[in-house]
Amino acid sequence: TFIQKTKRLYLDTRTQRNLNKMNEELAEVQQIMTRNIQEVLGQGEKLENVVRMSSNLTEESKKYAGRAKDLSRQALIRKYLPFAVVLGLVLLVTLLRYYVF
Repeated sequence: TFIQKTKRLYLDTRTQRNLNKMNEELAEVQQIMTRNIQEVLGQGEKLENVVRMSSNLTEESKKYAGRAKDLSRQALIRKYLPFAVVLGLVLLVTLLRYYVF
């Protein structure tokens, strides 16, 4: 019967050696696969870090652009404000002279 043949097969020492060898190879394959999975997970973590750093860089660049715009505006005000004040005073004096005198 099938059960008796299978029993004899497992009792045979050559079969035992083959099974032991096969189990060793399976254990080695399992170790390799575990190592590969760990490497893939490590790469996934690295990708997550790159995504996070990219997001941070985008946010910081937007902040930098806003600050640059503010500084540019402040520089224009400092550059042209004295001229605008003088021009305003001249216009005020001219208008006062024209309407008052």
